[in-house]
Amino acid sequence: MRFSGDRLKRIIFLGLGIVGAIGILTVLWLLPKLQEKQFLKESQLYEDTERGFNFRFPNAWEFIPELDLEYKNEEFLVGVQHPTTRSSAVGVMIEEKDPLKDLRFDYKAFTEALEQQLSTLEDFKELSIQQTERDGYPGVDISYTFKHVSKAYVRQRQLILFVGHSLYYLSGGATVENYPLYRKSLEGIFRSFHIVKKSPKTK
Repeated sequence: MRFSGDRLKRIIFLGLGIVGAIGILTVLWLLPKLQEKQFLKESQLYEDTERGFNFRFPNAWEFIPELDLEYKNEEFLVGVQHPTTRSSAVGVMIEEKDPLKDLRFDYKAFTEALEQQLSTLEDFKELSIQQTERDGYPGVDISYTFKHVSKAYVRQRQLILFVGHSLYYLSGGATVENYPLYRKSLEGIFRSFHIVKKSPKTK
C-alpha cells in the first residue's frame, strides 16, 4: 500500500500527537508520586498516640510544642512553622463535644455554620470548600483568604474531621505573598495528616 505525501504527513503528525499525549498523561500521573516521594524523603513524622493523630512536616521547619503554644495563648495542641517566615505555619486542634454521643456529620448544616463564622473575618474570600474523608472519617476541606490583624493578607486552609465525639482541626497557611514559595510543603503536611488508634491511658 502506498500513501500520498500529504496523507503520510497526516499519519506521522497523528502518531506524534498520540505519543505526545501519552507522554503528557504519563508525566501528570507520575508527578504527584514523585512529589510525594520527595516530601517523604525531606520530612519527619510527628505522632501523638494519646490524642490519636499524626502528620509529617519538612525537616527544615520548626516544631512548636504544646507548652509554647499555651504560653502564647494559642488554642493549638502542636504546630510547625517555617524557621524564617513564621507566618507560614500549621497547627492541630481538637474540639471535644459530648463524650457520650458521637457527632453526626451534616455537610450542608456544618458548612453553612462554618462559612457564617469565617465571614466575620476582614476581607474574607472563600476559594474552595468540599466534602472529604480521611481514614474513614468524614469532614470538610476549606481554603480561603482574609486580612490578618497584622494587615497582611493570608491564605488559609482548614481540614476538619468528625472523629467520634470530637472535631479534629488541621489549620495552616501563609501570607498570600509567600504562599507560592511554601505551597508544596503545606500541601505535603495536609496530605500526611492521619487519625490513628489511641494508645491505652496509663493510670
